[in-house]
Amino acid sequence: EIEVRTRSRFWRRRGRVRRLKYTWKSAVHPSIRKRMADGKGQPCKQYTPCGCQLTCGKQCPCLRGGTCCEKYCGCSKSCKNRFRGCHCAKSQCRSRQCPCFAAGRECDPDVCRNCWVGCGDGSLGVPPQRGDNYECRNMKLLLKQQQRVLLGKSDVAGWGAFLRNPVNKHDYLGEYTGELISHKEADKRGKIYDREDSSFLFNLNDQFVLDAYRKGDKLKFANHSPNPNCYAK
Repeated sequence: EIEVRTRSRFWRRRGRVRRLKYTWKSAVHPSIRKRMADGKGQPCKQYTPCGCQLTCGKQCPCLRGGTCCEKYCGCSKSCKNRFRGCHCAKSQCRSRQCPCFAAGRECDPDVCRNCWVGCGDGSLGVPPQRGDNYECRNMKLLLKQQQRVLLGKSDVAGWGAFLRNPVNKHDYLGEYTGELISHKEADKRGKIYDREDSSFLFNLNDQFVLDAYRKGDKLKFANHSPNPNCYAK
């Protein structure tokens, strides 16, 4: 397998845009390789809310699955396994000082103390003016603050995805969307996609795979590259 590396900076020249590549759409990979992944050795566990009363014990499905209890679980807020969010100050939510960022997840305004979501006029309980222009930068997916992606003919395979504007290293590009299917169904479809030399399968976790062949956004047209300039997270 080719290791998914940290992408380099994108630079936009006049009249040109840099190409965004990271899928397994190239025909040189067999079906078992023609899936994107998040770069981890082991697939993450599918989260299922627990129905524990008060605190969680050894039989808690979250504990047994190696995941934290979330706000959707039935256990109390005092559960020791519950994810409690962050208490970060300004600009800390984009560094490993933030427990949410360090855990590879976005901040949640329902559990994080200082990460607010609102229109800024105080109507949603948000302070109308914080005085320091504070804005959590770890909620890009929640707020749909994705980059503008363009389509164009690719010299790799078929259509390709291109960024309209320059971005910095580790900037959020967008969400890879598609049909949610099982690994068994993905194996069946993968054999068909191999014959067409086109695959848009993304390993989501240990139970599900995203298939963007018929459903998905423009990011599904990002092509595989031996020198990737972005990564999945």
